[in-house]
Amino acid sequence: MRISTGQEGKPAESDFVEMARLSALYGEVDLLIKTRNNEIDGNGNAQIRIKDAFRVGLKYSIPFIKDLHEACLKAGLVTRDPVPQIDYSSKPWRIKEQEKEHAYDPPLTALLESYCVARLPVPTEQQVLMRWEDESPIGIFAVSESGFSVRKRDLSTSNVSARALRTKIARRVENCEEWPFPEPAQ
Repeated sequence: MRISTGQEGKPAESDFVEMARLSALYGEVDLLIKTRNNEIDGNGNAQIRIKDAFRVGLKYSIPFIKDLHEACLKAGLVTRDPVPQIDYSSKPWRIKEQEKEHAYDPPLTALLESYCVARLPVPTEQQVLMRWEDESPIGIFAVSESGFSVRKRDLSTSNVSARALRTKIARRVENCEEWPFPEPAQ
């Protein structure tokens, strides 16, 4: 299937050259990606969902796949993944106060608060990064899957990794008996 036209067609010679190049680069990679509703027959032919194909390409940071994914997002052909879903089995949690504040605490607190008010599970660092990639708060820039940069009060910049953000989120929230906010209006 040709993505540009949405039509089924025979690959051109240049397509086979590109496939051979990518096969040489990534042929020995063992891809362990959880997928559903994909079909693989006994001849090695596969029919997979576009979402799963993008997941593989984005996981290995293939530049043109990222550009293609962004174009598909803008055209509305695919949805951003992961998308926060309401999880009514989520245990109540609240945002803890902290003694030391970092430059990115205000936007992180606002995002955590929006999840808590909606009674959603605590967002993962990837959900936070994706939200900030779409709508960067003031002082947050160069957002990617691996982290972001933040402008401090003294106008210097600092890089924050996704791992550091995950730790920060874990330190900012705690489980509690009841939700700290009233149930949202339906």
